[in-house]
Amino acid sequence: MTDNKTLSGGKKEEDRDIIIKNGKTYYNNMFYDMKLKKSNIKNAGLGVFSQVNIDNKVVIGEYDGKLVKSTDKYNADYTMQITEKIYVDGSKYPRPFTSMINDTYKTNFKHNCEFVIREKKQKVLIRTIRPIKKGDELYIDYGEEYWTSRE
Repeated sequence: MTDNKTLSGGKKEEDRDIIIKNGKTYYNNMFYDMKLKKSNIKNAGLGVFSQVNIDNKVVIGEYDGKLVKSTDKYNADYTMQITEKIYVDGSKYPRPFTSMINDTYKTNFKHNCEFVIREKKQKVLIRTIRPIKKGDELYIDYGEEYWTSRE
């Protein structure tokens, strides 16, 4: 039996949207209504846009995916480190919306979200760092290491 719990923001698990873009499937694993569409960042591909106003310091979703060990093969572009040896890989389809939040690296846009690591629960959460207005794109800091490894 499925536990149809209510998430933060009033959404129920069964209400999560499934979206197909360019033949790839994504699911809205966020606790608030979000829309996946072309990012405001040039050449960034898709971005995540809020469909509601959200306050500051609110957990809006979980960066979920397959838990992998540091010795496993995984897609580094969509992998978040939880502990020294455990990572979550959000690259597999269907891919969570949270994996589509872009960084503002080398742009004039400002981050409005942050990663919150919960080592004991082996989870990565997404939390707002300023109020988000309906229609705003979500942006998060991937960290300096992400970008220096690509230069």
